[in-house]
Amino acid sequence: MAHKKIWLISGGVFFIALAVALAFALKPSVCASPDEPVAAVTTPAVNQAEQIPPEIVSEKVEARPDFPRQKLAIQQKNGRNLYFDVEVATTPEEQTYGLMFKSDLLSGTGMLFLFPQEQEASFWMKDTFIPLDMLFIRGDGTIAKIIASAKPQDINTIKSGEPVRAVLEIGGGESKRLKIKTGDIVLGIGNQAVTP
Repeated sequence: MAHKKIWLISGGVFFIALAVALAFALKPSVCASPDEPVAAVTTPAVNQAEQIPPEIVSEKVEARPDFPRQKLAIQQKNGRNLYFDVEVATTPEEQTYGLMFKSDLLSGTGMLFLFPQEQEASFWMKDTFIPLDMLFIRGDGTIAKIIASAKPQDINTIKSGEPVRAVLEIGGGESKRLKIKTGDIVLGIGNQAVTP
């Protein structure tokens, strides 16, 4: 009789321990659905350039290729011209490097990615520490698409959506501040000389 009680107690303890272990293992997630991010582990948005140690930023900026420069103008529909002094990336190596590792971008400056002919273009923001506006430019110079304030370090692909001859990257928010719109014309990409 004593043996039966010990087996019953041992079995009961085993099943209680198993139930507790399963309860912890099957504890519901803090997410409402698999697509929702886990709120408990997210961090507040921080300027990505501030998260990179300054010595790494300065080391990478010093190692940047020496890009050729040129003047561009954006002719707005109201007749006003906006002038930019830009670095020009024409080779695959230059275009791969782009504005990576820069910690700032002055107003009136940027980078022009110039292709030999119109083509579909895709970009991402990996290793880019500052937000950028991307202006996708057709062969005739018209701005086909504007991506405003592309997020630093984002690895999602940003596509032109149609064949373009060039892409102009300027500081994040500059398109809105300067009232640059689709349909405005970029001068200086082979369609017209720029003389400010």
